[in-house]
Amino acid sequence: MDDWFGAGQDALGLPLLGDGFQAVSAVVCRVEMREKAGGTEIVAEELRADDLELLLPTLRLPDEAATAEACTEELPLVPWLALVDRDGRWVRPGVPVDSCHKPRMEFRTAFGKLTTTVVTSRVLPGN
Repeated sequence: MDDWFGAGQDALGLPLLGDGFQAVSAVVCRVEMREKAGGTEIVAEELRADDLELLLPTLRLPDEAATAEACTEELPLVPWLALVDRDGRWVRPGVPVDSCHKPRMEFRTAFGKLTTTVVTSRVLPGN
């Protein structure tokens, strides 16, 4: 799940997930470039994940204190992620950051292990 194109960083500033929201699934939206005969196309997809056992604890981690040390300039892409509860209500959780204000490695590892199913997929116009 690390082939994101156009993912934003807004989740780094959203409120972190508390204990009150009981998620049963996640929705992930992504846009990626794909090879096709004669070039490439941009595809938007909505994915669903139902096993959140590894992910949820990482979304409840606190942000780490900022470091006074130098940080590298790259910024890992942050997925567009929403959590859904049993009643169909949803919330976009904040992603906890490390001392360099990057997504915590625990989150990145757990997100990378999510098993997802494609719900919808469409080629964006202009391709």
